[in-house]
Amino acid sequence: MRHHESYVAEAKARRRRRITVGIVGAVMLATVALTALLVLNPPTLARAPLSAACVGEPVPSAAVSCERANARRAG
Repeated sequence: MRHHESYVAEAKARRRRRITVGIVGAVMLATVALTALLVLNPPTLARAPLSAACVGEPVPSAAVSCERANARRAG
């Protein structure tokens, strides 16, 4: 049986759409899973208050925020 070109093109387009929908669905599912993980179990640095880094061991990125916090208290 000979297939018409339009049927072949239509089948290819359908296949491409299915693959695209599958990829988009996988990306959305991964995004939702990552968001749920971050909401339910945030990283340790995100849970600690900013002023706690000033009291403990010095962290290079926290030095600026510690200086600002101390300046606000003094001023």
